[in-house]
Amino acid sequence: VVRTRGNIDHDEDNSFIETFDPGGFFLSDFVVDVVFENPYSTTRQTWDYGFFFRAADANYQLVTYSDGFWELFYAAEEFEFIQGGELPDFDNSADGSNQLRLEAQGDRGVFYVNGQFVANLDLSTLTSPGSLLLATGFVEDSEINGETTRFSELTVQAIGDVGDFPPPPTAAPSTGETA
Repeated sequence: VVRTRGNIDHDEDNSFIETFDPGGFFLSDFVVDVVFENPYSTTRQTWDYGFFFRAADANYQLVTYSDGFWELFYAAEEFEFIQGGELPDFDNSADGSNQLRLEAQGDRGVFYVNGQFVANLDLSTLTSPGSLLLATGFVEDSEINGETTRFSELTVQAIGDVGDFPPPPTAAPSTGETA
């Protein structure tokens, strides 16, 4: 279990997704909770944040976008869209924040935003362990040099059996303040 806060600095010139490694985890089955702070107003530019997980030779990428949508991809030789949709309780205000929770167990997962169930995830393509990373800049032109995506309340927990999922979070305040 890890509890931390930190920053992911933007670098729009490097053509890479910016990441934060919360502690060298190499997991297949886990629960991760984090509160991401929105880096700036969407009138300046779009932004995104989310997770790389089970990352080794291949990985999953779970991305939330500033327009209130999300997508899950499997990335190996090529990107494969798995699923996605709208985030009904997503705060994209300049000073807002969003609590993301991802539960991964075997070939399934569950995704929550701000304490609200979003979707059951199909994780059957890749079930082997890999790194878990927080990330931003998934999409080209979604970063501004000198800006930072901050995060807090990061918790990572390895889990065993399917019944070991900790209870889902309560809704996070949408003002960016913690309860």
